[in-house]
Amino acid sequence: MNAVATEQQGVVLVLDAENRSSLAVIRSLGRAGLRVIAASHLDQAIGTASKYVSQVCSYSSPSKNSEKFVEDLLALVKKHKPQMLLPCSDLSLELILSKENEFRALTCLPFSDQGTINNIINKDKILEIANNCGIETPHTVESQTKPNLESFPFPAVVKASKSFSKGSEGFSKPAVCYANNSIELKNILESFSGPALIQQRIIGPGVGVFTLSRAGKVLSVFCHKRLLEKPPTGGVSVLSESIFESEAPVAQAIKLIEALKLDGIAMLEFKQGTDGKFYLMEINPRFWGSLQLAISAGRDFPLMLYNSFINNDSTNKQRPYLVGLRLRWFLGTLDHLIIRLKKDGPAKVLSYNALMLFQEIGRTKYDVFDANDIKPFLRELKNYL
Repeated sequence: MNAVATEQQGVVLVLDAENRSSLAVIRSLGRAGLRVIAASHLDQAIGTASKYVSQVCSYSSPSKNSEKFVEDLLALVKKHKPQMLLPCSDLSLELILSKENEFRALTCLPFSDQGTINNIINKDKILEIANNCGIETPHTVESQTKPNLESFPFPAVVKASKSFSKGSEGFSKPAVCYANNSIELKNILESFSGPALIQQRIIGPGVGVFTLSRAGKVLSVFCHKRLLEKPPTGGVSVLSESIFESEAPVAQAIKLIEALKLDGIAMLEFKQGTDGKFYLMEINPRFWGSLQLAISAGRDFPLMLYNSFINNDSTNKQRPYLVGLRLRWFLGTLDHLIIRLKKDGPAKVLSYNALMLFQEIGRTKYDVFDANDIKPFLRELKNYL
């Protein structure tokens, strides 16, 4: 059970304030009247510039000094006594769970235990669990098994089994590589650091199913599709659009959440192949990059998470969310454009509306940019330049 501090009701400590998802959490909870403490290892984190932040704290870099990060964070929790602690990155989440008992004795951790989370953030393990649930996944093999590369279905994707890996200088995020044939795949594997997953590349639109659940019971769902990504071959969303639940693999997502008996929020990433089937790519048991789209559309996941764990409000009486609403990340769109220009040249990119501009007036919200809370965007712009 989570022990909830009573000294300061309505206080939430939000970590990884350099992330866009953290900023969305800060704005959501701050607008609801909660006292938000924003923390980061970076001095110029965008989230700490928000007017909804009551106090700013810092800690050591989780990627460069993980032990000191945990030590610093425990000290912050003991000092500020937040009701809830919200990590917004896979690494912070895993490091907190490495001292799970200590943290749960001090504050509310609104997510599952270490064993369950480890099964989720290990991509090979979660794909195995999904297969056992009858959910479609891309054909995947582990590099350690020394598979027959000649017979692998191409194109292929090479990725690490976790979104971060530990090296001599700390944790880093391994690159995702693409191969069109066995020769390219062999060269990638020879240069790849550590074990890797070789996965059939699914060509098709990305669809996200986002959930809030308690002990595997799904309380809320939101769905979107990715329209533009960075990099364009597949990555973080820079333009996304809310869609009907009927247009997404919601039943498969719920089946997996129930099998995991998951607590808290999750982002289930699917790709829809040319055969029309939805293939599970991964699950992230934390807030996702396009969180602001869900909030703007009427699914305020940070506030629902707080109410569920702190106020024991697990009701599922919600109005339908807005469908067809879009979320654009300005600087992510600029990066997308630069990559496309380098690859395809100006003539091809500018010959049609590659960035989907001028077709969204009146139905688009913006990530980071908010005229009523402008400082995070100005800081992001300064950091970018």
